[in-house]
Amino acid sequence: MAALVAKTRNSKQTKASKGDKSRQHIIEKSLEIFGRSGFEGASTRSIAAAAEANLGSIQYHFGGKEGLYIAAAEFVADRISADLKGPLSEARTKLHGSDVSRDEGFEILCSVLDRFCLRLIGRRESNIFARFIFREQMEESAAFDALYEGVMRDLVETCVELVRFLDLDGRDDSTIRMLTLTILGQIVLFESSRGVILKTLGEHKLSADHVSALQAMVRHNVEAILKV
Repeated sequence: MAALVAKTRNSKQTKASKGDKSRQHIIEKSLEIFGRSGFEGASTRSIAAAAEANLGSIQYHFGGKEGLYIAAAEFVADRISADLKGPLSEARTKLHGSDVSRDEGFEILCSVLDRFCLRLIGRRESNIFARFIFREQMEESAAFDALYEGVMRDLVETCVELVRFLDLDGRDDSTIRMLTLTILGQIVLFESSRGVILKTLGEHKLSADHVSALQAMVRHNVEAILKV
């Protein structure tokens, strides 16, 4: 009897695992289509075909196209957050520690920016993720909310706190936030304008050397802006 129960449990776990893999595969394929065509332009039929899944599987796993769209946004947020959550938490812990020097605060900020640069530009799926994210910037939606609450808010607010700590000019909160977004924007530009960047550099893709060079340039710019 015990063996039968164990066999049944294992069978259920195997089915659940296959279901999870199928669900993730559909999400991954939908990101390419949503990023290229947007929510309105993407069809569940084209997504199912790309995922080599039957049309009913989208209804089964997500309840329809809108549910899949939200799930795709949450998937992107979770994947990016997995890379950034640790460094952001560590940055806040260090910043709130006792006797943090300005030089140490600068290094903490640069470590966060380095990780963001690597996550946004240096990962294999970066272009697919970025296309989806940038399309969502055009108008707020439930998918945008999932992205913002899932990863963007934590990144921006942590950087705002670090920039405020490093500021010597007594800038008000609005100016600190604009300055923080300008600093982050240096990195975002290299993904949002990837076509122009590649043409200008005469390259077909951004390499690890390009990512390292950008990290060094951002560091230099932040050092100059904040007079570190």
